[in-house]
Amino acid sequence: MHWHLLVVKVAEKKIEWYNSMPTARSAKPYAMDVASALKEEMVSRGILDATEYELVIVEDQPQQKTGYDCGIFMVKYMDLLSRDGCD
Repeated sequence: MHWHLLVVKVAEKKIEWYNSMPTARSAKPYAMDVASALKEEMVSRGILDATEYELVIVEDQPQQKTGYDCGIFMVKYMDLLSRDGCD
C-alpha cells in the first residue's frame, strides 16, 4: 500500500495531489478518478460547486528513497501545508 495526499484549495479551486514516491507517477489516473469522485461528492452534498476545480499534480516536493516511509512523508506534507495557510 502507498499513501497519497489530496488537498482541496477552495479559494483557488484546486485539488492538489501529493505523491512521495517517484515510481508511483503511474498512479495519475487513480488520482484523477479520486479527484473526480471527490468533486461529485462535494456537488451532491451541496458543499461547493466543485465542477470548476482543477486537479494539479504537484511535482516539486521531497521524494522518499525507500519503499516503506510514505506515511511519514504525507504527515510532513500536511504539516508544511497547514503552516502555509492551506484552505
